[in-house]
Amino acid sequence: MQPFFEIRIVDAPTRIVITLVGELDFPARVQATPSFALLAIAGRDLTFDVTFVTFMDAAGLRLLQSVRRQVLAGGGTVGARGIQPPVRRVLELTGTDVQFPLRMLHALPGA
Repeated sequence: MQPFFEIRIVDAPTRIVITLVGELDFPARVQATPSFALLAIAGRDLTFDVTFVTFMDAAGLRLLQSVRRQVLAGGGTVGARGIQPPVRRVLELTGTDVQFPLRMLHALPGA
């Protein structure tokens, strides 16, 4: 049985919020890549909501970093909200926690 993973995307005028739910690993990366490819993210402000991520490994981190590079290349900003212990541990162990600053957001439609 494949672990549960879901993506929710709110593409608001001022910010894209990508909510990830479940296990952020290699199968999730394969599943998420086409969805992210369809977004016009270069130069947009983006927040990853990882409140409901129960596990993250190196493949999940590479996915986040890939999206981050695209956003930053166009002059946008990237942040994260809802960082729980499984995600925090990976970010801290790899020294990438500074790449995903914690954001507090006002409610967006559908978020």
